[in-house]
Amino acid sequence: MKNIFILIGTSILFLIFSCWITIFTNPLDEPQKLIGIFSALFLLYGIFLLLSSNKIPSFLCVVLTISIGTQLIFLFEPAYFNDFFRYLWNGRVISNGLNPFAFSPLEIAHHPQFGHIAQVWYWDQIIFPWMRAIYGPTIQLTLGLAGILREDSIFVLKFLFFLCNLGSIALGIKILKLLKMNVKNIVLLALNPLFLFETLSTAHTEAIIIFFLFLSFLLFLQKKYFFSGISFAALVSTKFFPIVLLPLFLKGILMTNHQTRKMQWKQVGIFLFGTTLGATILWLPFILGTDVASLYESFLQFDKEWIQSPGIFALVSNGVAIFMESKQSFFIAKTLGMIAVLVATAFSVLRIQKQEDIIQYSLLIFSVLLLFSSVIFSWYVLWLVAFLPFIKTPWWIITLSFTIPFQYLLFTFDPEKHMSIFIDNGEILWNQLLIWIPPLIVFLYFHFKSASSK
Repeated sequence: MKNIFILIGTSILFLIFSCWITIFTNPLDEPQKLIGIFSALFLLYGIFLLLSSNKIPSFLCVVLTISIGTQLIFLFEPAYFNDFFRYLWNGRVISNGLNPFAFSPLEIAHHPQFGHIAQVWYWDQIIFPWMRAIYGPTIQLTLGLAGILREDSIFVLKFLFFLCNLGSIALGIKILKLLKMNVKNIVLLALNPLFLFETLSTAHTEAIIIFFLFLSFLLFLQKKYFFSGISFAALVSTKFFPIVLLPLFLKGILMTNHQTRKMQWKQVGIFLFGTTLGATILWLPFILGTDVASLYESFLQFDKEWIQSPGIFALVSNGVAIFMESKQSFFIAKTLGMIAVLVATAFSVLRIQKQEDIIQYSLLIFSVLLLFSSVIFSWYVLWLVAFLPFIKTPWWIITLSFTIPFQYLLFTFDPEKHMSIFIDNGEILWNQLLIWIPPLIVFLYFHFKSASSK
């Protein structure tokens, strides 16, 4: 009975603090208060995790209700993050029959035939108006669907992200059942404050990525390789980086038990056919009648020598910069990061013993990819948070999901660029230490604890 009262009280407080975030016109204008609320939410999140180990009637129902309730609170919150206005814009462009890979906002605004499209109330909030779309067709089609349903609607676009979150939670529960794990583990994702905040308050497209990641895993574990391939194509066609998981999926298929080698390779072919078909269907509307070079032009420009709150990348780049120019140090750090990801991928492919291992080693590859990235925003950490329900020692990721919002303490509005930016690209030392040292300590603690117990 005592635990039930604690659960009810914790649930009420969680909703109250979530509402508190929406009181600000722009939560990022008062970062100290935002971090204070985040800290309270993470404390309550910890209580939920402790309660999950007890046999409380309807615990999972309560958790899912609070998760949905919090998401609904953020769903009706006005848009305030720069990225979201670009999402609205791309949806508007597609709903008007234009290709966001072929025209930048400025090109449309100055076009004699399409200039009227640029007459929107959020024009000054559109980031990088000289650049064309950088995200893949899965995201663009989602934004386009929102634009078709209702042009420039904050609610409609956020509602699609909300549906993605609901789908991810449902898929996560199915994966847990398939792996014969405790379904209560879904609380690790469903109530993670970073997950709730970054997918529906700031409203980033990681909601779409997590949905297709889970769908790909579930279909793969169910041995529905054709549909898993199609889902994987949709996943890769978001922000492209999940392509690093392809060797893991292929090796996983070859681990299928009770089948001849010929049949295993046939299933590899089925998966690759599904992936190719899915990618073709997704990309075809954007390729037809378009200069193919424009499809990756903005992405390459966006990625060129861009550094933002990096982790290990900063150590490598700054160390190399002692001996050579910054451009060379950036290139070397990038190269070493790519090598690290390739090594992690090769290690994972060699180590995988059964199909279920694909989730654990996907996390390893994503962790290396993120930690060696030159750009790490708080919502990027959701690539790791998504794995929390499926791993045995999630504490360093939970810690990182708590510390990474401290990045917002360096957020400020630049009136000349009409956008919010991070001071010194988020590379202020005290802030970097605040973000990265606690997760490192937690990781080392549990690593050595695990090693000593063997």
